[in-house]
Amino acid sequence: MCLKKNIYKVFYLPFILSLFFLNHCGGGQLLFGGSELPLVPSEEETDFDDPNPSENSDDENNESEEEVEPQPGPEPDPDEDGIPDAVPSDHFIDELVQWTPGENAGFGENELPQIIMGPPQGNGEITGGLDVLSLGMGGEIIVKSETPVLNGEGIDFIVFENAFFEGGDPDKPFMEMGEVSVSQNGEAFVSFPCNQQTGVGCAGINPVYANSEKNNIDPLDPETAGGDPFDLEDLDLEWIQYVKIRDVSGNGCQPVCFNGFDLDAIAFIYQ
Repeated sequence: MCLKKNIYKVFYLPFILSLFFLNHCGGGQLLFGGSELPLVPSEEETDFDDPNPSENSDDENNESEEEVEPQPGPEPDPDEDGIPDAVPSDHFIDELVQWTPGENAGFGENELPQIIMGPPQGNGEITGGLDVLSLGMGGEIIVKSETPVLNGEGIDFIVFENAFFEGGDPDKPFMEMGEVSVSQNGEAFVSFPCNQQTGVGCAGINPVYANSEKNNIDPLDPETAGGDPFDLEDLDLEWIQYVKIRDVSGNGCQPVCFNGFDLDAIAFIYQ
């Protein structure tokens, strides 16, 4: 009896202890009789995580790294009248395109192009303003508004020169006239009829009252600003972007001529 107990202790007890130890202290496998006996897995092995986490994470990273190309929006409908789009701009000259000086030109040249841009600096009926560019006898200038000037109701733009009345007498005007032409593309110009003897239809006839530094007269108001108004309706044009002024004072100076047409500013009312 004692011998059997001793044999049991020697042969079976270590085996049972081994099973107990492996089962409670970690996973593994036990070779028994040439075969592998699976043991109870540990808590770490019972976690049901994805068996291939690295592959899935790579797929997710690839998806996140793929750039989504923006889809183009609908094309804007072209303007039925062919009028260029408006751009940020004031109501005055934006660009000096070309200046061809005539005889005795040059007054104000050192301040180009700023001297002809912005609102007028009129000096009223007694004396002409000095914030001007003299074109010279027969001189010519082309300017541009970045935003199209539209054919609105009534007057569409005003040309400001520095005409005045001698001694304030309207019967004694001092005029250096200019012929005004307009264009949509800067190449083909259409002229407003200009009577070089009487000044009717020309620029440089009326004194300028609006002065942004001295008064609050609105330079866009043809009734109070002074200057010479023009209406695109007279030329059957719906819009323009270019204005050309050509001095014609040599054919009708009253009473004398000095430096030709003096451009102060141009105000574009409808844009």
